[in-house]
Amino acid sequence: NKDRSKAIFRIEGVQTAEHVLVRRSDRSRDLRRLVEERLSLPVVVKPNDQGSSVGFAFVEESSGLEAAVETAASFCSDVIVERFVAGRELTVSILGGEALPLVEIIPEGGFYDYKRKYTKGASRYVAPAELDEEPARRLREQAVLAYEALCCRDYARVDFRLDAEDEPYCLEVNTLPGMTELSLVPMAARAAGIAFDELVERICMMAGGRAGKNPAR
Repeated sequence: NKDRSKAIFRIEGVQTAEHVLVRRSDRSRDLRRLVEERLSLPVVVKPNDQGSSVGFAFVEESSGLEAAVETAASFCSDVIVERFVAGRELTVSILGGEALPLVEIIPEGGFYDYKRKYTKGASRYVAPAELDEEPARRLREQAVLAYEALCCRDYARVDFRLDAEDEPYCLEVNTLPGMTELSLVPMAARAAGIAFDELVERICMMAGGRAGKNPAR
């Protein structure tokens, strides 16, 4: 639930972009006015409860807002309309409560949408990300804070936009991030010198430890 997560972020001191939650009942009202009272264009539109950028749209003009909301609403009755933060896209993987090296995501010719996430060669990744120490430290700090605010366990991935002033804005926490060859958690782990098998073993050991047993090697 992106809306509730963002509410918790604000309480716990995690910086996140302003947004409007558009419910089914709101769509009968003047949608443009509802959004423009709180936000300024451009905005991003996405379902409140989906992942992998399913139903995602980038809207630069108010004339495209209604269609984007309707598309997102086909996946979830509640839709997030969020201020677009221009800048760099970065992600911080968390393993056992500690931040792994940052990864920068550079989509080829567009936004980091579903196609660019799951098509080999559609995006470039820099791991570890090339950042000055202070913004890198702030990203790690905010990522761990977001992870703890949502009571995550074992591992997660926290996605950010970094604006022109190097201010990080948390987009969301992925509580069960992908573990494929294109996935970002294994990529961050490799940058930390952790091989894939070791990464999986660590996650299993942490989960097994909570259950009072250690998984068989």
